[in-house]
Amino acid sequence: MTIDEIRDVLRAELAPIRAEIDVLRAELAATRAELAPIRAEIDVLRAELAPIRTKIDALGGEIRQMRPLVDGIPLIHRALATLQTDVRSLRDDMRVAAAMIQRLDGSHSLLLTELQAVHAQIIGLRDRVRKLEGADGP
Repeated sequence: MTIDEIRDVLRAELAPIRAEIDVLRAELAATRAELAPIRAEIDVLRAELAPIRTKIDALGGEIRQMRPLVDGIPLIHRALATLQTDVRSLRDDMRVAAAMIQRLDGSHSLLLTELQAVHAQIIGLRDRVRKLEGADGP
């Protein structure tokens, strides 16, 4: 086999590979064309995220400063829960006391009515006794 024959054989074998490489290059160019707007959008997003990252970093510093103040919140929460329980208990006690006072107030007015009725009976008995005393007289 001569060198020309070897070259012809290699060309024949490499021709489909070169065709496939050309197809891949065309696909790569199309993919790059499709990715160009996406890369532009990514650049825009990066530009928009830069100030947000700066703000987050600033807030992180503020949070670190506030951390000692926040540590007492669970203790305050438990204290408030205890106070709420105590207030509910006091409300229940107040309802009971108000009901007792209303009952006593109602019985006081009934007692006053009963006392007035007894007083009227006594006056009636006194008048009857006076009449009887007057009838027995001279």
